[in-house]
Amino acid sequence: MGGRDVDPCIFLSVHVEDWVGAFGEAIVKVAKCMNMSLEELVSYVAHSPPQATTVASLLCKAANFGRVCQYAVTGRPSGYARLQVPYVDVEQDPRLSRKLVTLSPCALVDADLAASRRSLPPSRYPPNKWRLEAPLIYRLGGIKALRVRPWETLRRLLWEREPWLVELYREKGVVYIANQRWCFGRCRRQVHLAEWLVWLDTGRLVGVPVETRRVSTEFNSVVTRGG
Repeated sequence: MGGRDVDPCIFLSVHVEDWVGAFGEAIVKVAKCMNMSLEELVSYVAHSPPQATTVASLLCKAANFGRVCQYAVTGRPSGYARLQVPYVDVEQDPRLSRKLVTLSPCALVDADLAASRRSLPPSRYPPNKWRLEAPLIYRLGGIKALRVRPWETLRRLLWEREPWLVELYREKGVVYIANQRWCFGRCRRQVHLAEWLVWLDTGRLVGVPVETRRVSTEFNSVVTRGG
């Protein structure tokens, strides 16, 4: 059976229709093989994203899904930056002038976040690097928050502990956040921070259109309901 290239970050989507759109009937067969409904399968990976390697392995027995099949073998999602945000001159917020996040949410499906798989080569981002490379996210709950239902856990903790950031995202939008600059050796944009906010807002990382308009108030209402 033929296949097509699929971004392994699709496994971070909490929406069943995204999985079906990416994998078609193959994901239905995998769910049956694992004695789960599609909803249960999505929830299974949402509970612990590195478990996506099991799903990817079964999918790739049915078809070639490109990067998903590479991920099934290596346990590493290739390339972490997913949002393509235009360069825009924006007013700089001093609260965003430091390193907050230099890892995309896609790093959550890295097998090193699960119980150690010693057969794999060393990851670029093992658990002990999250504290250094994503200090804002790590502060929200450490490794446990990254391993166990990170979408629900982190979005709740973000609103509880860093409400100013959620409010700024709601008020100014994705492009504004992504074009904030922090400098250490060289200046970088806060694109990965924008990715986290989009994922925690929408439950999606792949195929999310980036617009210059401000985001809706949904993120606030959903988070305060506990996700």
